Amino acid sequence: MDMMDIDSDESSDEARRICHICSGITAQALTSTEGYHHAATRSDLVNMQPYCDLCNVLLHQIFPSSASLFNEYNIGNFRNLRLRTRRLDTLESNVVILTIDTDSEGTLSAESDILEVWTPLGDRAAVLGLPVLNTHLTNTKSTETFKFIQKCLDECSAHDCKSPLRLETSQSAPSRLLDVDNNTVRLIDVGKDCPPYVALSHCWGTNLSKYMTVWANLTQKKAGISWNDLTPTFRDAIEITRRLKLRYIWIDALCIIQDSKEDWANESVKMGDIYHNAFLTVSASHARDGFGGCFNSQSAVGLGETFITITNRDQLGQESSIIFASTISSDPPRVVENSPINDRGWVYQERILSPRIVHFASTQVVWECRKTYRLENLRPMALPTIPSMILRPDTVDNDIMAERWHRGIVEVYCRRAFTRYDDRLVALAGIAQIYQMHIKDRYLAGLWKSHLAYGLSWGHTQRPNHKPQSRRHPSWTWASQDGEMRWYPISHFAADAGFSLLANNLDFDLTARREFSPVKGGYITVQGRVAQVTRIDPLQVTASGVPLTAFGDVDFYLGNIEGKFFADELPELPHISSKLPEVLALALGHVDDFASQIRPATNAFLSEAKVELDKEVDKVVARVAAEKEAEKAVEKPAEKPAGDEKE
Repeated sequence: MDMMDIDSDESSDEARRICHICSGITAQALTSTEGYHHAATRSDLVNMQPYCDLCNVLLHQIFPSSASLFNEYNIGNFRNLRLRTRRLDTLESNVVILTIDTDSEGTLSAESDILEVWTPLGDRAAVLGLPVLNTHLTNTKSTETFKFIQKCLDECSAHDCKSPLRLETSQSAPSRLLDVDNNTVRLIDVGKDCPPYVALSHCWGTNLSKYMTVWANLTQKKAGISWNDLTPTFRDAIEITRRLKLRYIWIDALCIIQDSKEDWANESVKMGDIYHNAFLTVSASHARDGFGGCFNSQSAVGLGETFITITNRDQLGQESSIIFASTISSDPPRVVENSPINDRGWVYQERILSPRIVHFASTQVVWECRKTYRLENLRPMALPTIPSMILRPDTVDNDIMAERWHRGIVEVYCRRAFTRYDDRLVALAGIAQIYQMHIKDRYLAGLWKSHLAYGLSWGHTQRPNHKPQSRRHPSWTWASQDGEMRWYPISHFAADAGFSLLANNLDFDLTARREFSPVKGGYITVQGRVAQVTRIDPLQVTASGVPLTAFGDVDFYLGNIEGKFFADELPELPHISSKLPEVLALALGHVDDFASQIRPATNAFLSEAKVELDKEVDKVVARVAAEKEAEKAVEKPAEKPAGDEKE
């Protein structure tokens, strides 16, 4: 084989290098019983790999590990590589897979699925059964785009995408909606029977105040809202609602009285319900603020580097193309996942609880429901979408459910940004309410009562570089702190036998639903073992006699454990150990770390030594608290939150 016998495919955004063997691939050959004969040996494929993009993809799909490893040890040999297509029958989507088949000489044998196969819209290869990929998108405001959305809506309505768990509709309906019928926009009060509505998911940005509903303009907005008094994103969302022949839309900035603490408390706690019960959620995914709009004038196909197109002539002499995708579509589309809106904390709940969403992304429209993803370029996605671990858990094991809550939900949630960190609990309330129906446990400000020791073992992924913006959550919950959080795997964690919850008393905002409503303060009283934490002088040595200068990360001494910890909020005291307050560590459990050593999990630290110590049993009864009174209680961490309700 001539290694420099390379063709160039100019049909893609960037010229592809294609060898003479790959350039001969046709739809007729791929769909035939015998398939298309490709490389004669593995060596041929390896030799062509640096010079042909498709050979390179084939090699790395067949051998996901380093190709050099296979070269060195001469494994994975084969003879007579054949390519053919196979419809993936396990999916609802119309997906055809490129399959390899060989005469085995080594470890590679039988058939393996490696690539998706497509043909462009209007290509004759479609009659041979290849699914169509729309490579001629224009813009996300086009008639074709709305035909696509309507088709998805019709198909989704045929199967029920609502959650199997229904929330109490009498309490969960929005108090107001926007009526956008007859070319007018006005704010209306929702009565006992809430009509079907669209919900908007969007990034607020920083310049939205003049467009919001407040007490001063509430009457005016009920009479009618001028088109000029709407942001571009609001206008586009209203146009989408009308073009889908729907009448009502819910937009948080307009349907909640933004300067009313009482209205915010009532509406914010049922925010998850509002999206959960919406007929459709419209996501302005690509817009960073209210002025980015929903629509894009240029909508690209977004094929990227993982797509390779082979174009040649069929048996009738007419040009025909085949598109290869280098991965089976088992992940959410990047055009959605990388959108600015997914950096926003509130959107996490909005997306998870919405039964169906249409994402207006940077390159095209993406449909998402609880059955499937569908892209405007007609490429279906073969995956479960909105996290089933929340809506349809596959286990009744409460330990696993607790770990999924902390590590699968909260850790991901804490990576997102909030303009107001006070929103951290209320923006998760809808998910927590549904999750409680599965775990059947008492919800304690982001933690679960039956797994309190594990819940308290949260920690920052890195040292906090500032104090929280405000403190309106109890200091023992992860929600009291800014930044990312982490928990140990629950399989490595065993609750301390001496730890138990004795009492809890949380102060909820009583204007809204208890337990999931904004938490103004409160304490939990626990019993457990404690150990004193002492700051180590840099000139001291470790217990094994090694100078501490050899261990730059060792700052504190905990019983017979040496290691570094950092407080959630560092005391503003000189760097002198005698000046530091007494610190006790509450043992929550034991962790089997990666070095196979058992050590205490002591993320809950007590300060000021306000404890009742029972020396005989080496236990402590501590009020881990965040009280509204001025006096400081024993808590994790030591500061108390403000006691006002959420604005």
